[in-house]
Amino acid sequence: VRMLRAVTEGDPAPSAIARAVRDGGRGIPGFGQALYAGGDMRAAVLLELLREAPGSADVMAAVDAVAGEVARRADARPNLDLALAALVLWAQMPEDAGAVVFAVGRIAGWITHAIDEYDERPMRLRPRGRYVGPAPE
Repeated sequence: VRMLRAVTEGDPAPSAIARAVRDGGRGIPGFGQALYAGGDMRAAVLLELLREAPGSADVMAAVDAVAGEVARRADARPNLDLALAALVLWAQMPEDAGAVVFAVGRIAGWITHAIDEYDERPMRLRPRGRYVGPAPE
């Protein structure tokens, strides 16, 4: 959100990206997704919906500027984090709202997984082992 906001406020995309990488310490925020090497379709769908939303031009211009700069320098595509950051910025939500939106979207899956686990043998995934080292003194 901070990176996109900086670009909407006039920072050049390369400067905003460099600051975000420096401050985040884990790559380019909002780009790359190990599970979706061909691109994160969740991001593509949300960004396309945002592009059509009224009043989204400034936010989408920032997304395009950042994505264009990243494409020139790295083999990374926008992921859901960037799309959620754009949504948060467009909707004027608090900076951490993207994490809440993500969690709300996952709740049904988490609940379903928990219900499935109740039907399974308890601790079935716990590794079994037998200590064979030296005896305690």
